[in-house]
Amino acid sequence: MLVHWTLTFLGNLAGSLFVVAIIIHYGGVFDAATYKNTIHTFVTAKQVTPDWHMVFLRAIGANWLVCLACFLGMSGREFVSKIVGIWWPTFAFVSLGFDHGKIGILGL
Repeated sequence: MLVHWTLTFLGNLAGSLFVVAIIIHYGGVFDAATYKNTIHTFVTAKQVTPDWHMVFLRAIGANWLVCLACFLGMSGREFVSKIVGIWWPTFAFVSLGFDHGKIGILGL
């Protein structure tokens, strides 16, 4: 099981880095200075500005919505009900501005 998890992690990491390299580096999507400034402002406002308790509470909400989406997706009997069950928590997750990767801010 651990070998499978390790291979899956490394495969996902390699695939995501490949996509990032294609889109950003070779595609030149964010080469303009306007895009770089906008991205820097967005990241600074979203990742650096909040206090630790705000980050902690957002992480709780994000985890709760992800677990709810998994539960509702497994609870559906037919395909459409599974999609609808997954859709609403995912919609709330994105609409509320939750995201992954907050641990680095807390210094953990």
